[in-house]
Amino acid sequence: MSLKSDLKFYIDLDELPIKNWINIHKNSSLKYIIKNIDYDKFEITEEIEEIINEKWVILYDDYIDNYGLNKKYKRVLELERRIALLKCDMWIKQNKFLINEIRINEKKLLKEQTKNTIDKKGNDFTKQIVVIEKWLGSIIDIDKLSTKKYLTYLQMLEEESDRIEKMKDKKNG
Repeated sequence: MSLKSDLKFYIDLDELPIKNWINIHKNSSLKYIIKNIDYDKFEITEEIEEIINEKWVILYDDYIDNYGLNKKYKRVLELERRIALLKCDMWIKQNKFLINEIRINEKKLLKEQTKNTIDKKGNDFTKQIVVIEKWLGSIIDIDKLSTKKYLTYLQMLEEESDRIEKMKDKKNG
């Protein structure tokens, strides 16, 4: 099943299981947007890389439209922008001393990209799932739960948490 015409893709966050979303981020691989394949054996070839990237853009646009950019992604974008500007300055101004600053920022970028925390409280996917399960009072099946529903649960939890914090502030203040 390596011909691109044989491949079926998840087309939106309502359909994409949260397990696949997690694997996309943990493993830095877009193969998890393909349906009904053996993910352990499947390798992305040049033949299908372009179509996978196109499908990912559609899914990620859906994410951004509904949930916005998360803080980690914004930090990564800012570091990438800073590195690009430093490299331009280094070549335009012939300033080799900027190499050290570029290396420092590249190390920060690598650290940010490999960090497993994904929310403002430092929780990873597993912790978030446990919090959702506790909040719901039942266990969720990550193979069946859609990414959209999972992200909506997180949004609702954050809103509830903010509401409780405001009530505490009023009571104490």
